[in-house]
Amino acid sequence: DPAAAVRFELALALAHRDNDPALAETAKAAEQIALRDYADRWISEAVLAGPHLLPLIQAVANGKQWRGTLDEAQMEFLGRAGRRLPALDAAQNQQLARLFASGLSDTARTLLLAGAADGDLPKLEALLTATEKRQTLGQPVFQEAIRLLNKLLKTQTAPAAVPVALVNLLTAAPAGQAENIFSGILQTASSPLLLQAAAQAVASAQTSESAAGIYANWNTLSRESRRQILLAAPRTEVSRNALYAALQTAQLGVAEIPFAVAATLSRTGEAAERRRFAEILKTEANTDRAAVLREFSAVDALHGDPHRGGAIFNGQCQTCHAVLGTGGRVGPDLSGAARQSTAELLTHILDPSRAIDPDYLQYEIATRDGKMLT
Repeated sequence: DPAAAVRFELALALAHRDNDPALAETAKAAEQIALRDYADRWISEAVLAGPHLLPLIQAVANGKQWRGTLDEAQMEFLGRAGRRLPALDAAQNQQLARLFASGLSDTARTLLLAGAADGDLPKLEALLTATEKRQTLGQPVFQEAIRLLNKLLKTQTAPAAVPVALVNLLTAAPAGQAENIFSGILQTASSPLLLQAAAQAVASAQTSESAAGIYANWNTLSRESRRQILLAAPRTEVSRNALYAALQTAQLGVAEIPFAVAATLSRTGEAAERRRFAEILKTEANTDRAAVLREFSAVDALHGDPHRGGAIFNGQCQTCHAVLGTGGRVGPDLSGAARQSTAELLTHILDPSRAIDPDYLQYEIATRDGKMLT
C-alpha cells in the first residue's frame, strides 16, 4: 500500500498477540514491511514488536540491500531490533545463538549486540551459555564496534542512538581496548547523550589509570563533557577514587562538583570513603563560599535602589523567577524576598545551592532518539 499510515496499522495488527506466530503469511508480511520501511521509526518499532523478531532479523540482515555497507537508517534499525533481544526466553535465545552462528555479517551481529547493550546486555549475557557467550561477544565484535564507532564519529551526522549503543557495548570489551576512543569522545563530541555514555563507560573502567586519565586534561574539556564525567563519577569505587585523587591534587576544584553529585558521594561506598568525601567537600566548599561572602559583606551598609534593582531583575532574573505574578516559574517565587536581610539575600545569590527547595530540583531525561529534556 502506498500510504505509510496503512502500513503502520498493518504492522501493529501483525504484532498483535492473538496472531499465530507460526503462520508463514504473517511472518512474510512483517518481513516485507521491514524491508520497505526500516527507515521509518514508528513503522519499524511496530513491526519489531511482533512475535517474528528472529526470522525478521534474519530476513532483513540477509537481504540484498543489507549485504554491503549499511547506511545510518539500517544501522539504527538493527540497533532497535537488538534492544529487544534481552527479552527473549531461553528457547528463543538458543535460536538467537544459531542465528549468530549462521552467517550474519560482523556488522549486523555487532549492531544487534550494541542494541542489546543499550537495553540490557547483562540479561542477554546471562541467557547465553559459556560457549555461546565466547562466540557472541568475542574479539571480532569489539573490533567491529570500534571500526563502526570511529566511522560514525567522523561523519558527525549519525543520530546519537547508534554511537551511544556502540559505546555501551564497548564497556564489555577487555580492559584497555576501548579507553582511547572513550577519551576521544569526551575531548571532541558535542552530543550530551554521547558524552554521557562515554563518561559512564570511563567510570566503569576496570583500571584506575583509565578512570584517572580523564582528569589529566580537565581544563581542555568542554563544560558539558566535564559535567557528564562528574555525574558518572559516583558509579564505581574506581571512579570515585579517581575523583578524590583529582580533588586532592587540585586538578579540579570542589566548587565544580554539582550539588547532586556531592549528595550522592556522601551516601555511597564504605563509611571511610563517605567520610573523606564529606570532609574534602565540606571544608573546601565552605572556605571558598565564606571568602566570597566576606568579600561582598560591605553591601550591607549600602542603600538599595528599587528602580535599578527592578531593571536588573527584569533583564536577568525574571526568565526563571517571578515577583507578584510576573516572571517565570523555573525557580522559586521571590515576592517575599524583601523580608530577608541583606546577608541572607547575599547568601542565596552567591551560594544558590546551599539550600534548594525540593519543588525546584532539576531533572534531565535523555530519550533514545537523542533529545535531552529538562
